[in-house]
Amino acid sequence: LVIYSNNLTGSIPASISKLKRLRVIRAGLNGLSGKLPSEISECESLETLGLAQNQLVGSIPKELQKLQNLTNLILWQNSFSGELPPEIGNISSLELIALHQNSLIGDVPKELGRLPRLKRLYMYTNQLNGTIPPELGNCTNAIEIDLSENHLIGIIPKELGQISNLTLLHLFENNLQGHIPKELGNLRLLKNLDLSLNNLTGRIPLEFQNLKLMEDLQLFDNQLEGVIPPHLGAFRNLTILDISSNNLVGMIPIRLCQYQKLQFLSLGSNRLFGNIPYRLKT
Repeated sequence: LVIYSNNLTGSIPASISKLKRLRVIRAGLNGLSGKLPSEISECESLETLGLAQNQLVGSIPKELQKLQNLTNLILWQNSFSGELPPEIGNISSLELIALHQNSLIGDVPKELGRLPRLKRLYMYTNQLNGTIPPELGNCTNAIEIDLSENHLIGIIPKELGQISNLTLLHLFENNLQGHIPKELGNLRLLKNLDLSLNNLTGRIPLEFQNLKLMEDLQLFDNQLEGVIPPHLGAFRNLTILDISSNNLVGMIPIRLCQYQKLQFLSLGSNRLFGNIPYRLKT
């Protein structure tokens, strides 16, 4: 059922439950409104539930856990509210959860750590005000996790360093505290890391020097202290490095910008001294 971008309005009928063999619903970019009927969970063959960019409201039904063939849950840019049901963690076939740009609250459910096939988790721009569960580190096949622009509290779990396939981790613009776990330095495939606009303290882990594929590293607007690791910017593909607005001290490392792909460097509002790296001078 592919009916996206058709100016459709009205609610989703409960009678959709009669479509037992339906495998795909792609009805995004319409004007669908009302609640997502729990009866949709009777579409037992469903693999993709795509209802993004509509005007759906209410909570996400816990009955979705019945959809044991579901691989793609795509409900972004609606007006869903309430907490994400922990029962979503029972859909072991899930590979994509796209719930960004809604009004969800509460924790990131620890039950998501039971999703062995999960590759992409997008819950950014909601109103999540709980914690990031350590169990999320069990999603070892995840490639991208974006929980930015929420109100998440607590620490960054060190268990996230177990997700060896991760290429993107965005946790920016939350209320996270504590030290940056050194275990994130184990994520050797990581290309995009943004922890900015939090309340993180302590040092930039020396282990970040192991992130050789890094392209975009943003740690600005925290309370980080200590010196910049001497080889932090010596990444061949680094294009963005922003560690401004912290409490960093010491000399600017001469290897900070060893390669020529760097497009943006921000070190301001710290207590650094020394010369601008030679390769940046024009």
